[in-house]
Amino acid sequence: MNHTPYPRRPVRSFVTRAGRMGPGQQRALQDLGPRFVLPFQTTPLDLAATFGDYAGTPVASAAHSRSLRPLIEGQPGAARDHALNEWRLGESRCGVALDLRTVRTRDAKLTLELGSGAGELYDLANDPFECENRFDDPACRGLRQELTDRLMARPPDIRTAPDKPVGPA
Repeated sequence: MNHTPYPRRPVRSFVTRAGRMGPGQQRALQDLGPRFVLPFQTTPLDLAATFGDYAGTPVASAAHSRSLRPLIEGQPGAARDHALNEWRLGESRCGVALDLRTVRTRDAKLTLELGSGAGELYDLANDPFECENRFDDPACRGLRQELTDRLMARPPDIRTAPDKPVGPA
């Protein structure tokens, strides 16, 4: 006999439809968000420095990584004000080469395509589902400049050309 300590229920999706959540999803986010939504910004790059920090060994390849240990252990003053992301795609991946840079704060997100200058800017406080691109909105010029400055403050050690793709991707 297979005994489970809870009644089985069908799994329900947390996928939003047209940028909206259903009433149950809204209640779940409202009730559980304070317990499970992280109040700070991180990036996958931070994992290398974190592993090295816990192992007591610096990781040479983690030049742009900051340990998450202070955040995990709840040390005062450990919060971050933004996280960066970089994504370079060769032409074979999607038909056009892309050189994307993103910066995200608690209340805003900016993505720039460095080759074309195109971008997306979202006011996450008022548009958490990123439905309204404010990149060309004159009212957001100051925010756009502030986030662009954060992106461009990255150390200038990025390679000039991505590696040759292997296979179709």
